[in-house]
Amino acid sequence: MDIIAKINDYETGEETCDEAQAKKYVTNNRHNSITTIYYLILKKHLRKGATSIADITKYHPDLFKPQALFVKRGQ
Repeated sequence: MDIIAKINDYETGEETCDEAQAKKYVTNNRHNSITTIYYLILKKHLRKGATSIADITKYHPDLFKPQALFVKRGQ
């Protein structure tokens, strides 16, 4: 289920928001009606027993793969 796609199902008080802009708002941690609706939909999704990587109550560090940092050195 794509939670961001469901944002336009709810009235935001603004014009409809495209998915790219909604993703930008959520990833940049903006505080507006779009992100509020996103987190309320996420909360409803989690209450139904679904899972999400955004659920901080189910954090398990072994599920995350470490990202290697590659530094290019001058040649």
